[in-house]
Amino acid sequence: MAKSHAQRQKEYCERKKAEGSKWLENESKRTKKFYTKIGQLTKSEAKKRRQTLRIKQIDYRARKRAAIHTAVENE
Repeated sequence: MAKSHAQRQKEYCERKKAEGSKWLENESKRTKKFYTKIGQLTKSEAKKRRQTLRIKQIDYRARKRAAIHTAVENE
């Protein structure tokens, strides 16, 4: 049976963890930037993040509306 993307990704991470701590350190640094509070960013970085989050939120709401609309039509 074929593996899903999530299964392949999980196995890849496990292989990398087995290789050594260097990869773990780099991965930790990479993921920490996603959790930085906006108050700790510079003004330009905060503005950029707000713009990207605003666009993502607009897209999400549009998809949600479309899903509700198609669900109502299918009933």
